[in-house]
Amino acid sequence: MFYAGRIAPQLGAFIQLTFDNNDDKVGWDNTDIRFADQTTLGENKPLTWGISANNNPTVQDPWNSTPAWHYPFSQTSSLAPAPVATTQLDGIGNGTVAGLTAYAYWNNLIYLELGGYAAAPHGLGGSPLNSAFPDSTVHGFSPYWRFAAQPQWGRNSLEVGLVGFADQLTPAGANVTSGPTDRYRDTGLDAQYQYIGDDHIFSAQFLYIYERQSLNATLPADPSNTLRSLRMGASYFYQRQWGGSVGYFSTTGNTNPALYATSTGSPTTTWWAAELDYLPWLNVKLAIQYQLYTKFNGASSNYNGTGRNASDNNTFYVFAWIAF
Repeated sequence: MFYAGRIAPQLGAFIQLTFDNNDDKVGWDNTDIRFADQTTLGENKPLTWGISANNNPTVQDPWNSTPAWHYPFSQTSSLAPAPVATTQLDGIGNGTVAGLTAYAYWNNLIYLELGGYAAAPHGLGGSPLNSAFPDSTVHGFSPYWRFAAQPQWGRNSLEVGLVGFADQLTPAGANVTSGPTDRYRDTGLDAQYQYIGDDHIFSAQFLYIYERQSLNATLPADPSNTLRSLRMGASYFYQRQWGGSVGYFSTTGNTNPALYATSTGSPTTTWWAAELDYLPWLNVKLAIQYQLYTKFNGASSNYNGTGRNASDNNTFYVFAWIAF
């Protein structure tokens, strides 16, 4: 369930509640509660500024290229298997952290945001940032920053930006207050192009994240590790009714058998996704989606040592999206 709208003058929210069938519970999902105001700065140029309280870094972002929504394919099947590793920006969220950021958007061109996050009261619980080490806990203050520029002309817009996030994790069973921590630092480069016409709408997104890891708690003998993720996608809609999307995704990193419990010791996973959409009304989307894996956890075939191939994880997904 979603709620999006005004709460009070200059105060609004975007709130998502999700039912977990496995735990039989309803919990907070992506949530952004924000104060916003407008003024002018520099030769009467418009300045939108505000404060966002949210629980997922990038959920508050103005563009669709960052991880919280990663359009296209923000809606995927939970039956699709998860690879052994993911970057912090790709994997954080789902109520595991709570944060406060301040932002400014000047002249509909330059965007800047700074803030930070801390562990939610229940820590990570069953939503680990790195699936290699479940039930870790976010430790201390995790800074977040965002910069972007978006020139616009006619019906076109182009955004190019940078995003950064750093945090520390205390592994399950370790001393949260005084024990060693695993440190992560993510730096991302993103871009988005959009053309919005009367009959034709085209959108393309790109995101590359480079993560440096210092695993002093988990692998003190060899703490240095790197992880990289790449996401590219494009979509087209005709008369806001018929459309489709295609995307390519990859997660790569250095081979480390002590870190990744795979037969290859590699986190490399690559896959394609395609989706066909039909919108009979503006508030209803019917879609079919297919995800095709070319590598999974470091190999195309027999990636887990028991004969399972990457293609065995291919997923066909049919869904309806309804807003009211």
